[in-house]
Amino acid sequence: MQSRIVSGVVGLVIGLAVGFLVARQQAPAPKAAAAAPTTAVPSSDHFTRLLSVRPQANSFELLIEVANRDMDDGKFAQAIGSYERALRIRDDAHAWTDLGVCYRNTGRAAKALDAFERAAKADPDLWQAEYNRAVLLADAGRAGEARTIAERLRMRYPAQAEIVALEDALKQRK
Repeated sequence: MQSRIVSGVVGLVIGLAVGFLVARQQAPAPKAAAAAPTTAVPSSDHFTRLLSVRPQANSFELLIEVANRDMDDGKFAQAIGSYERALRIRDDAHAWTDLGVCYRNTGRAAKALDAFERAAKADPDLWQAEYNRAVLLADAGRAGEARTIAERLRMRYPAQAEIVALEDALKQRK
């Protein structure tokens, strides 16, 4: 038989658990032989393809998972597309922050700054958005503004090591 079959189910834990199917084509095994088990982990390309062929899987959580995997793999341009799609579904401060990091890593400073500002507006308690905004401003030669943000963050989150280090580094800049 020359036909192909779609097989494979991959469980993906997001929060309480979001499951989805990953399509994988393989030739059917001969009747006398058992199918060999596979241990392949789907790449982000599989997730992207899944989104395009299974519109019902186009959920916020899945898009964020795809974006996070792409971001972790250094595929910032791909991650941007997934974060933007996710944010059209739901406003989320963490997604805005991660989108800003991707924009910064692709040289789009103005868009990164806007994303960090949107994240801070969506969740004023998410210090990472303001932290990243301060880093971006410092890199753009706006150390005074960055120091102001770092000082404000340090007053609010005095035990946060990243903020302490940022404030110390900015104090050394002129």
